[in-house]
Amino acid sequence: YLKEEFLNSDALRNRAKRKQGEIVHYLLSFVQNLNQEKIDAVLKPAIENAKLVFPDEPDWKEYERIVQSIVNKAELKQFFYLTDEQVMNECELIAANGQGKRIDRLIIGKSDITIVDYKLAKLKDSDYAKQVKEYMSIVKELHPGKKVRGFIVYTNQLECEEVG
Repeated sequence: YLKEEFLNSDALRNRAKRKQGEIVHYLLSFVQNLNQEKIDAVLKPAIENAKLVFPDEPDWKEYERIVQSIVNKAELKQFFYLTDEQVMNECELIAANGQGKRIDRLIIGKSDITIVDYKLAKLKDSDYAKQVKEYMSIVKELHPGKKVRGFIVYTNQLECEEVG
């Protein structure tokens, strides 16, 4: 921790944002299908678990508000309020080259599959789309008869971007 005393303010801010992203991501990993369960019933135990993983975080009400705003944003509801699709959070896959990959949210329907990757914010020149395309390629190999779509959800902006 001594070296942290010498970090500049930008490095400290970036670390705080990264931690915020990790916590939001962690909480979203508990959300399945909100047509079958209430968000409050999901968030309460999720936050209790998160308190064990992130014991120094003081403002859990703010994280509850953030997750509520994500799942209830009109543009993003398609990923959380489902009919009969199966949801797999933090889905582990192995690529053909043997590399392990973890998809944030995989939604499997009868004829289509949706991949959702959570990111804190849009960044210029990021490899986010490349990462999602790689996930899409792996899933297409595993499910050749299904249409596969990929999305990046920017949790700070409450926006999504389809990857084509």
